[in-house]
Amino acid sequence: MIVIWIYMSALFELTQCAGQFRYAVRNDVYSPTFYHEKDMELVDNNTLAYYMNKACDMYPETFTKYVATYFPGLGYYIESINNQASNWQQDKTYWQIRNDSGLLPLGASSYVPSNGENIMFNLTVFEPFPFHETFSYTVNNEINVPYFNHSVDLFIIDEKPLVYYMSTACKKYPDVFTNQPLSVGVSSYVPRPGDNIVFNFTLSEKEKGTDHAKTTETPSNISSNAPVVFSTSTRAATTTTTAVMGPKFRYTVRNKMVKPYFSHSVQLRIEDKQPLIYYMEKACDKYPKKFKKFSVSYKRPFNGYFVDAINEVFGNWYKDETFWLIQNKTGPVDLGVSSYIPTPGDEITFRFVHGYDYLPNHDKTTPSPNNCNCSCKVPADG
Repeated sequence: MIVIWIYMSALFELTQCAGQFRYAVRNDVYSPTFYHEKDMELVDNNTLAYYMNKACDMYPETFTKYVATYFPGLGYYIESINNQASNWQQDKTYWQIRNDSGLLPLGASSYVPSNGENIMFNLTVFEPFPFHETFSYTVNNEINVPYFNHSVDLFIIDEKPLVYYMSTACKKYPDVFTNQPLSVGVSSYVPRPGDNIVFNFTLSEKEKGTDHAKTTETPSNISSNAPVVFSTSTRAATTTTTAVMGPKFRYTVRNKMVKPYFSHSVQLRIEDKQPLIYYMEKACDKYPKKFKKFSVSYKRPFNGYFVDAINEVFGNWYKDETFWLIQNKTGPVDLGVSSYIPTPGDEITFRFVHGYDYLPNHDKTTPSPNNCNCSCKVPADG
């Protein structure tokens, strides 16, 4: 009996060692303001998003709902908490995540809380710190179709060369700066505060009709001590693709109702019993030009994630009865993205649709579509 008691005591102490952390949300910016906090028991090595879900499940009157958008290669960005959305475009507000030491280095889908930590989601008005100096980066083409002019302000970091910021622009704004930059010339120039750097696609003096061939100077985006590198591309006669072995399924997103119309499809390799939302993330990461991003809501009645938008096309059931319908070969699926596990040969399609007729076993008393889940599972880390 003494041995059993010692064993049970040790087991209890090991269980308690996991500990807990404090999870809080604060909004002092918009009315009605709110502040809520709860102590959360640590479970295994779960990320912060897991505990946000648990808080909604355990305290639905306090933590009612949150909305997150998945960005390729970055993970989930928290758009709103308790129906209070940030408004970066108008007010420069965002949901800041911090602990006792300051801002968290990772997002909600990557950061793992530790024992005794205090983590807060604080709705914040962005104010650049004194050391957050910026410069303007612009690309301009008024010669060849498609014409474009894109500009963005970027934070200056240490003594990083210009090519670093070109790469950063591509990663942060893939819809605007679509091509990965070539590290030549720009590898020497270091931007300074207030710089206004413009890449302007122009005709050479020779092309303009003047005889300037023998006196042409080094282009301005080539550093003085850098070699001049000419880059050409040719269409390959043969393209060889090495296929990844293993069963696959087809994932499709289709919108023929509202602009911008789109239909994108890709085959994804099936991994060990991962839910559909995992593959939505993978598609965004591998093919960001087609699967740009998606938004989901977590709320206890949904029992998981509800798909609000794909590629910035939002459904609005209560306004116009539009929503993202999930179908496979046999018709609408009765599980959502956190529960449905694709099988070999599956064909999963998200269709943007309107009306009750698309709901499985519908009737006019159906409160809302079910692209949510019958059981909750946290999205994979971004």
